[in-house]
Parts: sequence; C-alpha cells; structure tokens
Amino acid sequence: MKTTICLYSLVSFLFLYAYHCNGKPSSFDFFLLAQQWPPVICTANPDYRCRVPPSWNSNARWTIHGLWPAVYNVRGPSYCNDSYKLNVNSLQDLLPKLKYYWPNVFRGNTDVNFWSHEWRKHGTCAMSVDFLNDEHDYFKEALKIRKSLDIYNTLVNAGIVPSETHTYDVDKISFAITAAYRVKPMLLCGSNKSIGQFLSAIHLCMDKTLKLIDCGSFVYVSSPCQKGKSVKYITSF
Repeated sequence: MKTTICLYSLVSFLFLYAYHCNGKPSSFDFFLLAQQWPPVICTANPDYRCRVPPSWNSNARWTIHGLWPAVYNVRGPSYCNDSYKLNVNSLQDLLPKLKYYWPNVFRGNTDVNFWSHEWRKHGTCAMSVDFLNDEHDYFKEALKIRKSLDIYNTLVNAGIVPSETHTYDVDKISFAITAAYRVKPMLLCGSNKSIGQFLSAIHLCMDKTLKLIDCGSFVYVSSPCQKGKSVKYITSF
C-alpha cells in the first residue's frame, strides 16, 4: 500500500510538473482559436452585468476569447509563468485591433484586465513556440488569425443569420464553417429554459505553426452543442 501511494504521488508530481514546468512554458499539442458570440455572454452568465463592446452594434462580429495551447483529450496547460505579467505598453500598435476584435464584455472589468488574464493563463504557455515568445507576438498572431477567419460573414453567406426566433441545425452551422475553411470546427452551446440551446462559441484548431487543422475527437470541450437539437443564434444582450 505504501509503495502504491508513493507511486501515485510521483505520477501526480510529474503531471503537475509537465503542466507548470516550474515557471517555464509547458508542452502542448495544438492550438485553439476560441471565438465567442458577444450577445450570449450575459445569457450564459446571468450573474454578470455586461456591456456592448464599442462599435459592436453597428458592425456585428464574433470576437476573440483566446488563443489557447491545448493537449489531446484533456484541458491544455495554463498559467505556465504566472510571474510574467502583461506589459500593455508593448501592445500600443495593436490596441485599435485588440479593442475591436478582442473586447471585454463584462462591466466592472476592462479590456486590459481581460487581455492580461488571457496572457497569463494561455499566452505564457504558448511561449515554447519560437515565434510566440512574448506578449506582442502572441497577440499579433492571434489578431492575424482572427482577421482571416470572419465567422459572422461566413455564416451569413450560408444563410445563417442571428435571430431571436429562428433555429438552425447544428450540422448546418458546422458545414458552413467547413465549406469556408476546409476544416471541421468545434461548436459550443449554452442552454436555458426560456431559449433552449443557443450557440455561444466556435473553436478552430491549428497545429503549432498556426495552420488550420480539423478539430477532431481529441479536443476537450466542456459544453459542445448537442446534435439532433435545434440551436438558436440569438441577436441581443
């Protein structure tokens, strides 16, 4: 029994070491670019007060939640170097695009707080990739990818538009993304009694060179859209 406990402790230690690496970037298998649909944030998080991102109503768009290093079949590493705080001054040339594509939607929080969280939790783990070795490179590359992946207009072109009343088939949404980008996405949904299932996020997978790849069964997802059930693509906060 004592030997078993010791072995378990050793395995647990090695697992934690692999994920935190004593402050050094952790290893991972692929990237997820997580985009979110701002109108559902308040619906999915009723305890939070939300705000409409500047210019969002006049130009609806999917916004970035984060660029996340990921591991096959489990959650990816996080907080690989929590002492490496975001230096927002290094992002001055990126600020207009960050405010547009990567806004915070919770009142009482700021864009910088959101970016700082994403950098500490995910960006510091991406640093093991040579071209993402500081916060400027991390945010610059994420913005570049997001600019090339216009989910809103991709769905519009497939006849999928936001609506409070219309519902869609989950596969139709997935097929629209696949037709545009030649890869399979991961669709995430929330649900409640008054709305039912509603589309909340779309993740696209990339290899460690940031080339798009299929999101397969190896992707860990906490709230995938349920196939066979209709899904709403709601319009407002």
